Amino acid sequence: MAALEVPVPKFPTPILPVPEESGHACKVFQYAVKIVSGRSPATQDANQNIVAPGQYFTAINIHNPATCKTVTFRWRVVIANRFIDPMGLISPQRKITLRPEQSVEIDTPDIFQVTDKSFNKGFVVIESPCELDIVAVYTAAPLQVGGQPLGSLVAFHTERVPVRVVEACREDISLDLSTGVADWVLTTATNLLGGTLPLDTPRPAAVMGNANILSIWSTQPGTSWIGVHSFANVPDLTLPGFVPGFYTFQTCFSLCSGFEGANLDLDMLNDDDAEVWLNNTKISGSPFSKNLGGPPTQVPLITSGFLPGVNCLSIIVRNEDNKANPNPVGLNVKAILKAVRGACQDCGCGCSDSKLVRAVRSAPQP
Repeated sequence: MAALEVPVPKFPTPILPVPEESGHACKVFQYAVKIVSGRSPATQDANQNIVAPGQYFTAINIHNPATCKTVTFRWRVVIANRFIDPMGLISPQRKITLRPEQSVEIDTPDIFQVTDKSFNKGFVVIESPCELDIVAVYTAAPLQVGGQPLGSLVAFHTERVPVRVVEACREDISLDLSTGVADWVLTTATNLLGGTLPLDTPRPAAVMGNANILSIWSTQPGTSWIGVHSFANVPDLTLPGFVPGFYTFQTCFSLCSGFEGANLDLDMLNDDDAEVWLNNTKISGSPFSKNLGGPPTQVPLITSGFLPGVNCLSIIVRNEDNKANPNPVGLNVKAILKAVRGACQDCGCGCSDSKLVRAVRSAPQP
């Protein structure tokens, strides 16, 4: 009988250290690479075609020209929709590390993975602490009869992408958005059928002192209850803020475009049920049941839905027709926002202040 062959153990592959970024750069090199990728079918109305019907490809070639420096750059996809449509996707940033003289491509399949769309037009925005060589390659081919791909190549173009130097997102952010701390605004107030209540909105949410809250309400440390009025213990069921309806409270904040790892830790007491929104995304678990005395409802950590620039956290409180006397609407939130490189600097250039920009949401129908 032949002797059994004993496998020779293989030496493991050594683990190399990952290059670390040396702090947050004051300025970064930014490249906005135009993309047109995917299949653009013909529409019945030729005047509505965005580009000529065909199959389009974009390949972005990136080269690190440094002789010694390893560079880690970030990239994201920004989709451009027509101005009559909602604004397009701004994807989270992804990282790529290049050694000196290494190069890499970001291609049409990579863009498809980010957008999950069959046709994409917009930009790949690249930010790097060191200057790069970036060349975009564009090709196009016609669609065959019936719209099936692909015909022969009919267009080929290359373009060296110019660089700009921009202020970098440097400072991490830790922001207290709690009620009684941040600026909360009552943006809309409607009855349960969607009719507008007799209140001028938007208006600052009223902060209630402990003497003016209901005895059955508990308060989270470092917060205050907010509502329509500065009192909750007045037995007036005809006063807006006590009548049944949907009351939308909102606070807004800004994130620098290079932010990473944004998350929002949110604990909530609410009278009555409440629905939580970040920008145009309803948070998982909404609506949250009425909770007056605690322990507070722990909303799952919010890690998605954040956007560069102005973001708005909206909480819609539904005041039920429970015939109680009094019957106030109230909200008590402990909320901490954190993000790496998320702090926006006040440039004093006349850009919109996040405190003044309110993404007003209409209250939902019951």
